[in-house]
Amino acid sequence: MATQGPTSAQNWKGRRTPEGHEVQVPSGNVALCRRPGLDTFMKLGMIPNSLLGIIQVNIQKAQTGEVPSNDDIGAQMAKLVEDPTKLVDVLDFADRVVCFICIAPKVQMPPEEGVERDLNVLYADEVDMEDKMFLFQWAVGGTGSVETFRAETGPDVGTAHDSQDVVDATQ
Repeated sequence: MATQGPTSAQNWKGRRTPEGHEVQVPSGNVALCRRPGLDTFMKLGMIPNSLLGIIQVNIQKAQTGEVPSNDDIGAQMAKLVEDPTKLVDVLDFADRVVCFICIAPKVQMPPEEGVERDLNVLYADEVDMEDKMFLFQWAVGGTGSVETFRAETGPDVGTAHDSQDVVDATQ
């Protein structure tokens, strides 16, 4: 077998896919998003401590090839809903993930209360909850889970209020 030599830097770079993927969300809007993987969010310290246990269990399952059942996911969601602090952490984490992954339109965290909003900026609390959770699932979930997300969560997520209506339990 003849060797061909190492690949040049330009050829190596040329094989990369363009940065970002077009993702259509349930509302019909399309965003250009990056999909860095859950490990990136862990390395950046974006995951709230209250959620690390749940996430580590899911990572271990994924590493063994085990796909969590809908019952497993439902049980995990029930635990989150029972604890208001964890629920606020999930919503905040989802906002931060959406801000991190969205290339266009760029999404930013809402300004502090009393600070004027820029009308040309899309803030995380202005993204519909269903779209936000879809993007969150796309960013941290498996590829197959995105396809069934709309059908399984549409009615429940569709009635949820935007995060600006959630009262922060720490205040």
